Amino acid sequence: MKKVVLEEAISTQDEAFRLLETHPSVLVMARRQSGGRGRRGHRWLSPEGGLYVSFGWRNMEPSRALLLNLTAPVSIARLLSKFGIEGQIKLPNDVLVNGRKIAGILVEVRGERTVLGIGLNVNQEGFPENLKATSMKLITGREYPLEDILALLENELRRNMSLSTGRLIAMFNEFLMRGPVQFRYMGKEVRDTITEIDEGLRAIGRDGKYVIHWMEDVRYDGS
Repeated sequence: MKKVVLEEAISTQDEAFRLLETHPSVLVMARRQSGGRGRRGHRWLSPEGGLYVSFGWRNMEPSRALLLNLTAPVSIARLLSKFGIEGQIKLPNDVLVNGRKIAGILVEVRGERTVLGIGLNVNQEGFPENLKATSMKLITGREYPLEDILALLENELRRNMSLSTGRLIAMFNEFLMRGPVQFRYMGKEVRDTITEIDEGLRAIGRDGKYVIHWMEDVRYDGS
């Protein structure tokens, strides 16, 4: 795997896609991003202190690429647990601690290239008032070497990518935020109570089943 560490990048996602033109797999980390992005083109604030990393592969099977949406949040939640931090997976692609976002995930596929982007708040000491966010340092009072956190994340991803789909889904459900939720789905506003996800990668509610990757603007009660 080609590994690149940058002081600053516009987007580690874009850099990973570029490198995949000449390398079969890549890892790109940046200490800052000027144009970090999340799902649906939302901006991801990327000041120094956070871990901003993209993992990329060429010719990944579509089914494996789809499972990255489960593997990544499970890996982050398991990493956090090593430091006594209880993370919860908020559908479809965030990890929260005590209702505040600590990590976001973005999976993009362009032709034969697949890139998984992760933004994890590690050493930030504060956030704008309009962001309901937190960091590992704010929670524990400790500062962490980003390279050490990255190594742990790599190990978790490697381990969890080798799991069976059933085991991965079971782990995802262990960390899943449950309860009353509102979201947009196929152009309609939906309100339901989510209990788990199934092997079809659908969120199971009392009133229906919803493909998690099509859920938009998800808002849990109280969040």
